[in-house]
Amino acid sequence: MALHLHDNGGARGQHQLPFDGHIDWPAVMKKIAATGYAGPTSLEPMNWGYEHLTIEEFLSQAFEKAGALERLRR
Repeated sequence: MALHLHDNGGARGQHQLPFDGHIDWPAVMKKIAATGYAGPTSLEPMNWGYEHLTIEEFLSQAFEKAGALERLRR
């Protein structure tokens, strides 16, 4: 089992990086933690709206935000 997560600003299925849309990540990760899920967390973002970033910058931000999600879950 694995989670694949993305955020959404509400305009369409944006697949934004976590914390860039409207999802309440502290609440979501608390609920996920309450299930006892201990598997990996992966992101499912698209680069829509991030065209100004290089691929390295985009991946670096994704890595940082994935770590922040993990810290919220622990």
